Amino acid sequence: MTHEEQSELRSQQLGAVEMALRPNGVLYEIAQAALDQPVELTPQEAGDVILKRKQEGQELEARWMLIAGADKKVQAAAAEHKDELFGLAIQWGNRKSESLGQADLAQIDATRAVWMVESGANRTSVVRRNVGIDAMLQKYEPEQIEEQTLFQFGGSNNVPAIHPDGNPNDAHVVAQEIAPDFLVEGEDFTEFGLNLATAQQAGFEIVEDIVGGEFAERRVELRKSGNPKLVLIQPRNTGELSGTENGFSAVANLVGDMSDKQLVIATNGQYRFKVELQAERWARKHHINTVPAVALGDEPGYQVEHNGQTLTTAERNPIAYLNDFIVLSRMAKQQA
Repeated sequence: MTHEEQSELRSQQLGAVEMALRPNGVLYEIAQAALDQPVELTPQEAGDVILKRKQEGQELEARWMLIAGADKKVQAAAAEHKDELFGLAIQWGNRKSESLGQADLAQIDATRAVWMVESGANRTSVVRRNVGIDAMLQKYEPEQIEEQTLFQFGGSNNVPAIHPDGNPNDAHVVAQEIAPDFLVEGEDFTEFGLNLATAQQAGFEIVEDIVGGEFAERRVELRKSGNPKLVLIQPRNTGELSGTENGFSAVANLVGDMSDKQLVIATNGQYRFKVELQAERWARKHHINTVPAVALGDEPGYQVEHNGQTLTTAERNPIAYLNDFIVLSRMAKQQA
């Protein structure tokens, strides 16, 4: 895909959401359902009803927190309009018939690709990494795969064993299931620490562990036969607009000149649009002429074999797509 084709696609995607925020559109209907009585709304007002804007300088909560904290009326309306929301998500590329389709793989230039995995906690740590490895195994010959590198980001956010209210954190139960040999039960860990533990549980072995650096607080390189070199990065906050973009800067510091490179990022399926926008924003900020980025993601039914378990991606809550329509349409307009 060329930059011109990508720009045209973005216009079509944003146009579809703009129409959905107007009278008779699915997003407009959901906004009306959240009100006590019908009120004529502009597209911007309809979006603000669905997902309140933060004040300037404030960051939105994590996506899972947005889902959990969604207005009950909005949640009910999203469930009622599930099929329409899924259809709009397909138009956006945030929902696809398969996780790694040939159309997605065909967009990747294996000679220019810089492979990355977005930060994620719990099972996401394993699933996103596996999406990246699966794609690489389809783009390179077996004798080439160990020559390639996959960078996985992991934040410094602490995941406590016990919530402030004194209740156990379910995230720790999951973590013990997917990395029992490399996490101490009852001890706090970070997203980066979980990435490292799950990688070791999957058979990767540490070959280098570097603490401190201009762009990374910690970097660990691991190897496993028949797999790409795995480089886990705990990005340093270097003033980018997101943790993912801090990760891009950390990778660029290692790779060198990113001109004419292609960022290929594995994430959750519903976040494809998000990470592509972040890649575009990061490249524009740093005046780097990259090849259009490609985001890869899992879809419901995607399976990963890990530590004797089969991790299967569940059906997604329609509110997850709904929130991103609003968040990303705002973000895209800011970047235009």
